Amino acid sequence: MNRILNRLLLIIAIVFVLWMLQSFFVPLLFSGILAVLVHPLISKLETKFKFSRSLSSLCGVVFICLILAFLVVVVGRQITAFIADFDQYAESVGNLALRAKTYAAATLQVDVDAYILENFNVEKILKDNAQMITNFVGSSFDYLGTALMLPFYVFFILYYRSFFITYLHRQFSNVESATIDAIIQKVYDVIHNYIKGVLEVMIIVAILNTIGLWLLGIKSAVFFGFFAAVLLIIPYVGVFIGSLLPTLMALVTKDSLWYPAGVIAIFAFVQFLEGNFITPRITGSRVSINAFVGILSLVLFGTLWGMGGVILAYPLTAIMKVVFDHIDELKPLGYLIGEPQEET
Repeated sequence: MNRILNRLLLIIAIVFVLWMLQSFFVPLLFSGILAVLVHPLISKLETKFKFSRSLSSLCGVVFICLILAFLVVVVGRQITAFIADFDQYAESVGNLALRAKTYAAATLQVDVDAYILENFNVEKILKDNAQMITNFVGSSFDYLGTALMLPFYVFFILYYRSFFITYLHRQFSNVESATIDAIIQKVYDVIHNYIKGVLEVMIIVAILNTIGLWLLGIKSAVFFGFFAAVLLIIPYVGVFIGSLLPTLMALVTKDSLWYPAGVIAIFAFVQFLEGNFITPRITGSRVSINAFVGILSLVLFGTLWGMGGVILAYPLTAIMKVVFDHIDELKPLGYLIGEPQEET
């Protein structure tokens, strides 16, 4: 009984520390994943082109920064284009609201203006929205400051990677070196394969989304198609969030409701393909986590670390499975996390 109580207290203490220090752990974990992503590149620079450890690590950081800068420029241009057409969108929204009000008055016998004045405190709504915008701007600056630390974290993780491995061998000196090396290699393979698989799925889904939106004549089809694909990094709910913007765009820029219905149909079809054919074929058993544990990990890490936790949930759960599978006492937990094997 005391043993169980001590373990429970230890888990509570660990969760409390992770929650209190989320501003430290979340960017550090993201940096570790980015370091794994560029490791093949810097490894080739060191072995084939004889780059020094510091120079190759710097090249890896520059490569990541260039990709992020490219994404910022692309997104910035799309936002600029949206702002340029804002008056047109605002007029379309006004016309849509007028049509809805006319329909409600004619069909449902509802005076929309009177209903809004009676049931909604407009002044309070405006005040709440102003406060929400203020909080969003403040949190955005916090995230920006944290993001600026990522290149430094990535550089030092890459530069000191051999040093960290040596530390693990010394810390767990009672464990065979071969076992530690196997765990490290397996963790590396899981993260690298997960990222590689997700990127491949994103590209395919982005192309399918873009083709569908382009055929419907939706403005900024490329942006919405790729944006929705990027949100696949948030399992299960990402595709729903990604479909909202093009649906709203179709609603305010097209005269018929068939267009937003078409957008929803396209995303539902692409999601069906992604869930049943694309992801299983590309990802396969790279991240062998059963769906129930996957959903639980999203909820738990999301509660612990917010959106950052949601994005990190899958790779962290996969890492925990690797570790559990190599520790005799925790192997049942590793089995519980993984996909059930059919008994023959």
